[in-house]
Amino acid sequence: MLIRVIIWTLLFMLAYRAVKYILRIMAGGETKSESPKPKRGSKFNINKEDIIEADFEEIKDSEQDKSK
Repeated sequence: MLIRVIIWTLLFMLAYRAVKYILRIMAGGETKSESPKPKRGSKFNINKEDIIEADFEEIKDSEQDKSK
């Protein structure tokens, strides 16, 4: 008996959401996926003085490394 109540409740919720979604589409409202989300700044507080600039050199294999 309890399983039937759970199944009917889930079916009712599914039907309710489907009808709600269809009515939103028919009304011409935008769906959540179509609406652009506002861009927020980074959640990290990075200052210019915290950034370190570095130069990188390419490491080339020498003949000694090939003999290993």
